[in-house]
Amino acid sequence: MQPETRKEADESLAEISYQLIYEDEEKRIEIAANLLDFGANTLKKFSSEHLRRRWIINRAQAYKWLGKDDVARKIIQAEDWTATSDDFKLAEAVILENYKDADEIMLKMGKNGPVTTQSYREWPLFKRYVERPEFK
Repeated sequence: MQPETRKEADESLAEISYQLIYEDEEKRIEIAANLLDFGANTLKKFSSEHLRRRWIINRAQAYKWLGKDDVARKIIQAEDWTATSDDFKLAEAVILENYKDADEIMLKMGKNGPVTTQSYREWPLFKRYVERPEFK
C-alpha cells in the first residue's frame, strides 16, 4: 500500500517467516508458509530480487519441514537459479537434496564465503544437510 516502505516490509516478512521456521514447531511453520504464500501469490511486488529469493527459499523450506517435499521442490524448480549467488545455489541444492552439488558449492565458497560456519549450525535450511557423514 505504501511503496516507500516496501523494503522495510519485505525485510520484516523475511525475518518473521525465518523466525517462525527457526522455532521448529509445526503450527509456526504453517504460519510461515501461509504468510509467504500470501507474499508470493497476492503481493507479487518485491523491493529487491535478493529479498524475493529469500522469500522463495523460506517458503520452500517451510513446506519441506511440513513434510510436503513435493511442494517445496515445485517452488524451487519454478525459478532459474543459474545466475544467482552461490548462497542461493547452495540453498536450492539443499532443498532439492542434491547434496553432491551442495558439497561442491560449499567447498567452492570456502570458509570466507557468504555462508558461515555458524550459519550451517543455526539455519534451519541446513538441519538435514549437516547430519550427513560427508558434511562432517
